[in-house]
This record gives sequence, structure tokens and C-alpha cells, in this order.
Amino acid sequence: MTTFSGIFSVLIEIAHLARTLFTDGMYFMALCARSRTALAAENLFLRKQLAFYQERKVTNHAKVIVACDFLTAVTATFKCLYVFVIIELGTRKLLHIHVTDHPTTSWTQQQLREAISSDHSYRFLIHDRDCIFFSQLDQSITHLN
Repeated sequence: MTTFSGIFSVLIEIAHLARTLFTDGMYFMALCARSRTALAAENLFLRKQLAFYQERKVTNHAKVIVACDFLTAVTATFKCLYVFVIIELGTRKLLHIHVTDHPTTSWTQQQLREAISSDHSYRFLIHDRDCIFFSQLDQSITHLN
């Protein structure tokens, strides 16, 4: 009797593993298809921002501007990770890079606190209209000075 239940539990585990691999594979395929478009759109956005800054001679203020964004990375096991990047526009130096599997607003706030010290000279933060960057985050950034 135990042999039958053992075989049955192994079959259930195999079915669960096959379902998980199938759903993860489909998620990966959707992510690959979406990421090309998103990458092209982000590239276009960054080119337009660069042209805007060069056109408006914002290079004088570039040392006080910081930009941040999330990138997606897929692991070998098809797990989606989010990479948070903060860059200083004047020097194009990466100030902060951190990875999470589930970004939240409080996590993003903490990353900004860690990346930007209290004696910073930054006056502007550029970010996109992602739902992670909503008004509460903007208000907390304002309080950082």
C-alpha cells in the first residue's frame, strides 16, 4: 500500500513540476517578447531626454540631477528579478544598483535613502511614471532635501 501512495505522490510532484516549468516558460516567452518593445521605447525616451538636455543647455545643472529606473533580468530558472539603478547624469556614474524579486514603494524609498547621503548636492530626481513611483515617494524624496 505504501508503494502505491509513494508512486502517486511522485507522479503528483512530477505533474506539479511540469506545470511550473510550462507556466514559467510561457512567462519567460512573454517577458522576452515584451522586453524588446520596452527596451526600444526606453531607448527612444532616453535619446529624447538627452536631446532635450543638450538642446536646453541643461548640462550646467547635470551635476545636481539624478535619474533612477527599474530593469528586468531573467535568471537561469526563469525567475524575474528587478534591478533598481540610480545614476548621476553629470558624471554618468552609477550611484546605486540593487536587485529584488518584488519591488515596493517602501523598498524603493529605502534604496534612495541608502544611495543619496544627507550631505548631497542633488536637486532633481528623474523617474518614469511607473506605479512604484507615486506621490508618497515624491513627498518622501522632497523631505530628503
